[in-house]
Amino acid sequence: MDERLVKRIRGVAHSSPQDIETGLLEMVVELGGAPLTVRRARDSFSAVLHKARAGTMQLIGQTPQEMTVVISLKDLVQLVGAAAKPQTLGEALDAMGFKPAGRKVVRQGHQRNPPKRYRGEDEDPNS
Repeated sequence: MDERLVKRIRGVAHSSPQDIETGLLEMVVELGGAPLTVRRARDSFSAVLHKARAGTMQLIGQTPQEMTVVISLKDLVQLVGAAAKPQTLGEALDAMGFKPAGRKVVRQGHQRNPPKRYRGEDEDPNS
């Protein structure tokens, strides 16, 4: 399973369905190649299965509305696990492609000791 796909899936969590479809389509084409026609997939189904089992998703169909993805169960389990895993803020920013504008150094604040309570001589120290 390619880590770029996992990042893309995490990065589109709050996107519109159209944006999710477009982003995933681009990523699967980038990783697995151009979509196959139904006829070509049927004629070379053994090769399609071999690639899917080796970790390369296969797109079948002409238009996004009719496309089908062939993926191994092992890779599907990894995708679901990665998508369901809670993210840190840094991971979420990375998944969105966030790049800081400049370099900012954040220092830890001063450590303060808690204030001491002063007692008068006539007070009971056990109270």
